[in-house]
Amino acid sequence: MNKLDIRLFDGSDADYEILSQLRNKINPDNQATPEEIKDWDSRIDAKIKKCKWIGIADGETIGSASYSQMMWAYHPQKFHIHVGVLPERQGEGFGKVLYDHLLEAMTPLDPISVRTEIREDWTRSARFVQDRGFIEDFRTWESRLDVNAFDPAPFTELRDKPLTHGIVIKTYRQLKAEDPGFARKLWEMDNTASLDVPTPEPMTPFSFENYHRMVMENPSLLEDAFLIAVNEADGEYAGLSALWKRESDDHLDTGFTGVHPKYRRMGIAMALKLRVIAYAKSVGSPVIRTDNATTNRPMLSINEALGYQKQPVWISLRKTIKEDPTGEAKK
Repeated sequence: MNKLDIRLFDGSDADYEILSQLRNKINPDNQATPEEIKDWDSRIDAKIKKCKWIGIADGETIGSASYSQMMWAYHPQKFHIHVGVLPERQGEGFGKVLYDHLLEAMTPLDPISVRTEIREDWTRSARFVQDRGFIEDFRTWESRLDVNAFDPAPFTELRDKPLTHGIVIKTYRQLKAEDPGFARKLWEMDNTASLDVPTPEPMTPFSFENYHRMVMENPSLLEDAFLIAVNEADGEYAGLSALWKRESDDHLDTGFTGVHPKYRRMGIAMALKLRVIAYAKSVGSPVIRTDNATTNRPMLSINEALGYQKQPVWISLRKTIKEDPTGEAKK
């Protein structure tokens, strides 16, 4: 193996360009622009410990490595890690060097576990993580809807079913303009609806400040594609479904579809999904992407009924470095 030089990511625009190029070559099916990666990094809570490195061999940037505490499942000794090497340079030992460098750099942080993801058809990556003691504990399906092929006619009654329960659906733009309590009501409902979503680690509810920064100030938010179900009687927020724009293509991403527990079984999730599909059709977006835990049968059933097609599974794996001294349950 040729020598691999590893340097710290310096946060410059040039380094974000490097990270974007690496990501897009390693995972061309899920690309991101330098601006998207930089914007995401800028919104992460300041308390989150994180670091990135870039690997260079033969004068060529061939890979990267990173660690970060998980904002969505915060624990000071649990981390998400990433090691990536260009497809044409895999199998040369560079991934091992990056991984070993990463774990050594994390030692002062006293990690108890690290987590990573691979796609089920990445056979080399599967061998790499299994050889290093990672154990699978969670699976997620990405599903995609061909918007142009979708026929709304069979779903006409379902689209308006929540009205029979006094539930109306409004856009983010509408409610921001007409409801003085909009921001905090949305944050509270989103956090409540998220509580029983399957996750590989216990979820940490976002503070209002973090939610505002990550969601409401996000440049990818589409105010007319962020739909909220509202109880007409008292103005309480009952559910949401939101589409987010992508910079790298004209597909749309589903951020979260959820319903407050007291308003479930009223057809709200289906009605919200039908309306975001209508939005995608209206703007000419060809594909909607969404992600669901393979155990989230209620939402998978809705997506299957609407014609979403499953893509290769994403596998989440966990490596225990030492036992949790607090005795918290580990998932």
